[in-house]
Amino acid sequence: MKRRPWMRCDVCGLDVSRNGLVRFKNAIVALVDRRLEANRKRATA
Repeated sequence: MKRRPWMRCDVCGLDVSRNGLVRFKNAIVALVDRRLEANRKRATA
């Protein structure tokens, strides 16, 4: 199977370009970050 500059995203059913994939990854990282911060606040409260 040849590597392509884009990948098929089965979860969202979209053709995700490399740039879109990076944005998607950043969104996930931000989401996890926010969740960890919320847990930290809850732990200190």
